[in-house]
Amino acid sequence: VRQPIQVRKDIRTNFYSTWHYHEELELTLILKSNGTRFVGDSIQKFSDGDLVLIGENIPHVWKNSDSYFHGTSTKTAEAIVIHFKKNFAGNDFFSMPEMSRIKSLINEANRGICFKGKVKPLVSEKIKALIKKSPFDQILGLLEILNIMANTQEYSVLSSLGFTTSFSSTNGEQINKIYEYIIEHFRTEITLEKAAHIAHMTPTSFCRFFKSRTRKTFTQFLNEVRIGFACQLLMEDKMDVSQVCFDSGFNNLSYFNRQFKKIKKEIPTSYRKKHKITVI
Repeated sequence: VRQPIQVRKDIRTNFYSTWHYHEELELTLILKSNGTRFVGDSIQKFSDGDLVLIGENIPHVWKNSDSYFHGTSTKTAEAIVIHFKKNFAGNDFFSMPEMSRIKSLINEANRGICFKGKVKPLVSEKIKALIKKSPFDQILGLLEILNIMANTQEYSVLSSLGFTTSFSSTNGEQINKIYEYIIEHFRTEITLEKAAHIAHMTPTSFCRFFKSRTRKTFTQFLNEVRIGFACQLLMEDKMDVSQVCFDSGFNNLSYFNRQFKKIKKEIPTSYRKKHKITVI
């Protein structure tokens, strides 16, 4: 019989990098890794300590930095992942007045939630402790963790409401194929015609479909994915801006600079100075 809560510790050379979704909620604590995190239409860098709660059927993927795929790399990607159904404590459990905040948290997780500040180390230690607990104590421990997360303001919502609404529609599978293709190939040339072909549509029909389902144009979303990846490269500070531009899938430096400023509200060099990190 499948347990109501699945707790596992992953230690591998790199994370499972396929865009995917499932009916369980997922609470992920990154112990040791870095790269780019995709949750719905949110594209952000991640590193050690990243703590994210993802709702049911929200597509997501953690893609490791290029350094994880070098032939000589000795790096490991380590995380604790908890999967649980929203009714893991019983069908009516979260309908009780005392559980109202946790119920709201689970509902808000439909857009993905990233936790910050002082709540992160507190929750992280409790997540680590779940690994060795009995199934009964894991249920109690998860309830305690959810209660802490439900009573903090130290978090940000990740995916847009527009994406969540569109993806849960009857066209979710079709949108998923398009998103997966973009995320797998954004560093190379992606034409509108190729994306339309994957969706089995004419380019004109595809443009209307994509905009109506995501509230963004195809080009806008593609640029956001590329800029999100460029931000990671800028923070790692191993390339100059022109190299970052081309490695992120752009083929024109001035266009890259315009799009970066449009999306991030600052120029790439300014972004690098503010967010530079050291990657070992």
